[in-house]
Amino acid sequence: MNPWVDELRALLDEPLNDAAPTAFDPRILSLPMEPMLESARRFGTPQYFLEADQLRSIAAHFVQTMQTSVPRSHAFYALKSNDLPALGQIVHQQGLQAEVAVLFEVQLALELGFGTILFSSPGKTREELELALQHPNRVILIVDNLSELKRIIDLARAMAPPRPLRIGFRLCAAPSEDPSWSKFGIPIEQLRYAIDQAQTCPNLTWCGLHVLSLIHISEPTRLLSISYAVFCLKKKQKHNKL
Repeated sequence: MNPWVDELRALLDEPLNDAAPTAFDPRILSLPMEPMLESARRFGTPQYFLEADQLRSIAAHFVQTMQTSVPRSHAFYALKSNDLPALGQIVHQQGLQAEVAVLFEVQLALELGFGTILFSSPGKTREELELALQHPNRVILIVDNLSELKRIIDLARAMAPPRPLRIGFRLCAAPSEDPSWSKFGIPIEQLRYAIDQAQTCPNLTWCGLHVLSLIHISEPTRLLSISYAVFCLKKKQKHNKL
């Protein structure tokens, strides 16, 4: 038998005491030993155990709390935090949607059946954009800079037949030296221009703004101006001026 399996068995056989690792709490020790040892033999260690029922309860409580406090809100699970398919399936069943950042996560979210997928990351590849554009009813592209917006417009115009595509703009709280490109968002000074450019493509629909409010927490006045700008844009949109 492998030495690390013997070590695991010895740890599981030890009674709990003050010096025992916190991982080996009663919930772990109450699990059947032989299946755990067989899993260790087959897949190696360390291993992580997912309490599916507790995850379901937490996810359902989170969604319910958000919908009660903010009735028109939608909760999204970032697959980058843990892309285990079984975990993603559980949170999806509890009403969360998906936020993705790379090609694999887009593919996984589509496979798991998420109805709304926010694709938000800097430096999206052509392959990633093309996959997103193939699923316009499910994927919303978050645009990080003006050069990416141009690439999306060019791809959208080349689609045959044209299909309605949804995009959002990530706002950057800090001014950018180069207004055409930034890693994390479009400077608010360029937002009006970005919206005008998007509207030159008939099948592109601007449907929201994405603000990472904690990144530039040292500049609260910028966040205040962004919040006010969002309010003004919503008001104009309500009166059909955008």
